[in-house]
Amino acid sequence: MTRRNLIVGAVIFVAAAGFSGPLLSQTRSAKASPGSAAVHRRIEALSAQRRERVERQRAQEMKQAEQQAREQSWQQTFKEALDVTDAQWAIIMPKLKRVDDLKKEARTAVLIRNAQWVTTTETKRSAPGASTAGPSVPPAETTRHYEDWQWMKPWVRTTAQKAGDGASGVGWGFGFDETKLTRAQKACDELVALFDRADATDEQKAEKMNALRQARQDAARQLAQARRELREVLTVRQEATLFLLGLLD
Repeated sequence: MTRRNLIVGAVIFVAAAGFSGPLLSQTRSAKASPGSAAVHRRIEALSAQRRERVERQRAQEMKQAEQQAREQSWQQTFKEALDVTDAQWAIIMPKLKRVDDLKKEARTAVLIRNAQWVTTTETKRSAPGASTAGPSVPPAETTRHYEDWQWMKPWVRTTAQKAGDGASGVGWGFGFDETKLTRAQKACDELVALFDRADATDEQKAEKMNALRQARQDAARQLAQARRELREVLTVRQEATLFLLGLLD
């Protein structure tokens, strides 16, 4: 009898242990779910931050590469126009760039883009499950809206200008450095910002105009000296070339 009771007890114990295993596992899973979800959300947030960091770095690198390519293009253009050797260009280029920079600074101003109707076309993705038989053209949606006049800053290129539409707004010279604002450009920005503020006073506007006026005048004085220094290293033909381009007066 005792042996039989022991066997029955052992069978009951084994059965109970097998039944409690899934229950304990489910309990652990239930307890672990909130923690797992939090970890998953944390991983997703870190991944998003990492992607944003990479994209920001890539955009900065592309901007710098584009700036360098534009400057190299301008330098090659002027070097050929002036018909100089590498040794001569090494002497002329820094003086020429200083004249170009001061000329832009002395004439720093914003432009006005005319009010206009703008048409945009957006290509939409094909609907999931759409037939792929034969050539297919993704649907496009065209919208048309009216844009009022607005300020345009030549030292800040728009998306269309960056795409190479020929309206870069930088004119002759080495182009504007988009990585930083000059003294006159900063004064222009601050003055334009006042026009968008309903609480801006006439005194504030006058102060910003004086700041811009002073920056232009200081650049003009430095420009006269920079032009004299540039002429000293030019031949008459080279001087005439830069005179035609408006870099020399």
